[in-house]
Amino acid sequence: MKKKTAVFLPALAFMTAVLMNPASAAGADGGQLTVAARFDLADSSSFEMHRTVTEFDGESGEQTYGITVQFVLKVTEVTERWYDMECRLTDFSVDEVPDRILYDAFTSVLDYAWNGMSGLSVTLRTDTEGRVTRVLNSGEVYRKARAAYDSACKESRYMNSVADAGVDVRRILRADDSYEFAKGIIEDVKALFQLYGNAFAEGETRRHSDQTKDSCESDTSTSLLLDRNSGEYVIFVNADNYIPYFEVESQATDLAGECFNDEVARRLRVISAEEPDRSDRNYAVYNSQLYFRFSSDGWPQEIVSEETTRIVGAGRTERTSVTKLSEKM
Repeated sequence: MKKKTAVFLPALAFMTAVLMNPASAAGADGGQLTVAARFDLADSSSFEMHRTVTEFDGESGEQTYGITVQFVLKVTEVTERWYDMECRLTDFSVDEVPDRILYDAFTSVLDYAWNGMSGLSVTLRTDTEGRVTRVLNSGEVYRKARAAYDSACKESRYMNSVADAGVDVRRILRADDSYEFAKGIIEDVKALFQLYGNAFAEGETRRHSDQTKDSCESDTSTSLLLDRNSGEYVIFVNADNYIPYFEVESQATDLAGECFNDEVARRLRVISAEEPDRSDRNYAVYNSQLYFRFSSDGWPQEIVSEETTRIVGAGRTERTSVTKLSEKM
């Protein structure tokens, strides 16, 4: 469950198990709605993404990471079989965090990375419903992102102070190497389109899945709210995955290794050395929440993704929100 994520666009990890079989027609029909795009050539909308990481122990929490990125989505080609979409990064800023050394290092590293990636575009091809079928310029994205990452790790003027403070800058970037960093950017852009082509039942649907050799026990709820007057609709998914007791030690250890909050990291290391309570399925839980609000023509208006790993009250939450800044131009 340890994840690699990029820092530029949201990592919106959707729970694919809750998706229904795609319907053949767009729109609501008998209480079912298929998320479908109705894009026009040269449609263009700007968005702002804000991503944070909060680490907590009990009721107290501390934000240890935060970044805001602005980007523009533009439809560059429309045919009977596909849409081509360009996602262009335009601006970024970093949230100030309590640890000043970490904040200065983080800002310096991202300055270098951003200078190498400013104006970078990811070009996607989707089918007529909006499902991503191909990344048209993946080679260019990989080259630029990997070069920017490597430069940031080598050239940041705060590298020495970061090393003296015992902070690994690769943890700041949340990737193990430049390949994973570049891959994360592409996957994060594709995640903006993750619901297209999938059908949902109006109202609320609940599902329980027992543990198998490949998956945790889980409880999932999916809600679709449809405004029949405006055509706007909201999809909300909540999933609780109960971490098996035999995985608690490794998950707590991995989580502690990712934490910047020393108190939370210490607490998780203590937990990893304890015998888990095998009778309590809430002893360790990975929770995912996903909120999408769409206009009637299929443009996303607002996206919120939240992923929390909680082990005996300690853990971390990654939250990403994407808000549309402008109407179609």
